[in-house]
This record gives sequence, structure tokens and C-alpha cells, in this order.
Amino acid sequence: MEFRVLGPVELSAAGRTFDLGPARQRTVLAVLLVEAGRFVPVPAVIDRVWDDRPPRQVRATLHSYVTRLRRILALADAGPARVRLLHQSGGYRLEIDPDRVDLHRFRALVRQARAVAGDPAARAAFLEKALQLWQGS
Repeated sequence: MEFRVLGPVELSAAGRTFDLGPARQRTVLAVLLVEAGRFVPVPAVIDRVWDDRPPRQVRATLHSYVTRLRRILALADAGPARVRLLHQSGGYRLEIDPDRVDLHRFRALVRQARAVAGDPAARAAFLEKALQLWQGS
């Protein structure tokens, strides 16, 4: 299972790309993927997804999106290293290996490039791999 946020938000598993639903639902997933493994308070999710224009029933809408995302994750998850979208008091946490998210792999490659600052060829190779993770414009 692999997630992409560097470009369109996508989930692929077993050679299949999954429909992640409407734009704001994909944005909820993107917020949680950026914060992989960390607790994200509901107000922070709402602020990142809707900015200053949340719908009247924003918490109900968010709950609906999370429920749908859990179903999608369950359909896509066939391996022992499960991805779990957990509700904790006042927020959510996506339990996931960060290596499954292109953004976190990108950051790791950039860190590796910085670590080999004295070797321009190695640095360029790490940065090239990082840039290849970007999709779209």
C-alpha cells in the first residue's frame, strides 16, 4: 500500500488505484498523511481542510469523511502492516509506516542528500530520487 500527496492525493495497493472520494475527503486524508503517526486535533483538521469557511455541520461532515476513508483503507489493506485511522479524544491519528507515504520518503532522501554534502554525485543521486516522487505539476 502506497500513498501519494506530492501531487494528486492517491492510494495504490496490489496494482490498483483506489477512489478516495471528493476533494475535501482526500484533503482530510492528506492532512493525516502529512502528520503520519501523530495525533491531529479535530480543530486543526477542520482548519486545514476548510480554512475559514467550514460548513454548518463541519464535525458531522468530517466524521462522515473519516468513516468513508476507513472503508477505503480496509478495502486496500491486505498485508500484515495495517494502516489504521484512529479516533482519539478530540482528534485523529493515522497509524502508518511513514515509508508508505511519498512525502516522508521525499524528506528522508533530502536528509540523506544533506548528510553527504561532501560528495556531489551522491547528493545529486539522492535529490534526483526525491524529485522523482513528485507527480503532476
